[in-house]
Amino acid sequence: MKTDEFILSLKVWQYSALEMITIFDNDSLERRAQTFYNGLILFKMKGLTQLDYVDFHFQRTSWSRRILITLIVIFFLLGAIFLFHGIWFLGTPLLIIPFILISLFENRQVRKNRFLMLEILTSEQNRHRFFNADKRIISDLFLNPGLAEIENTAESFSLNSDSPFESELLAIMQCENRFNKMTMNEVVEIFSLMCRPEVKRDCPQISKKDLVYFLKIAFLKEKVADGKKKISFISKTNENTRGLFYHFYFQSKQKGYVLRDQTRDDYIRLLTDHFLGFNYEQVSKNFRDKRNGKSFLILSAKH
Repeated sequence: MKTDEFILSLKVWQYSALEMITIFDNDSLERRAQTFYNGLILFKMKGLTQLDYVDFHFQRTSWSRRILITLIVIFFLLGAIFLFHGIWFLGTPLLIIPFILISLFENRQVRKNRFLMLEILTSEQNRHRFFNADKRIISDLFLNPGLAEIENTAESFSLNSDSPFESELLAIMQCENRFNKMTMNEVVEIFSLMCRPEVKRDCPQISKKDLVYFLKIAFLKEKVADGKKKISFISKTNENTRGLFYHFYFQSKQKGYVLRDQTRDDYIRLLTDHFLGFNYEQVSKNFRDKRNGKSFLILSAKH
């Protein structure tokens, strides 16, 4: 992958500011891929991590849109006020400004590049290819964002039907998700991190038996004769446990998997109703868009 001397000469805050105002999003797909990759190199040069880079792009996508919406509302209201008082020479230009902002910062190319970037960051296979890819593969990802997952979905989980545990997971993946619209394939991909020893420092672990139990009770809605039990973690829990469940909620919301009658509380209770050590009121106060949950976007790409 070719480096860009201009981007690499910037300070992190300068690069971040340019990303915030969607300068790079207005480029072609290939150029966007190039700047996206060089942004990662810049972060590494300045001592930051892949996680910091992933975090930044999720935060900047959220904040840039909030800022744009705020400006549009301000200019629209000011324009309406001036028109109401008969000051046409001020009111009319102010009402035109929101349309100019949309054409500059929320046009079709910007939306397309933003969507494709999020496709890379939220897909395990695409992240792995992006963080290790040459220019050809990066371009493929932007032109065909779902290609990696279509090619070999099972490989992303490294499941082997010869293992009893993995055979159970494979069987669960074929079932209907009765919690929301996400496929059980994706559900297993997310929550199997709780049974991945290689990421135990980042994600507290549970037993294989408990993972299967959780998936069947929470998502397949299977009934248990002796009543539901709360699952305990093998290692001490930390904020990343809450983060994993926030990540699941975030993915469900972003991809339209949330059911019409579901609320944020349903996703909080997915954690508090099934696992020991989590109080609903406390989790509810911290179940939001911060670092928690973002680390899980790259955990499986580390190994």
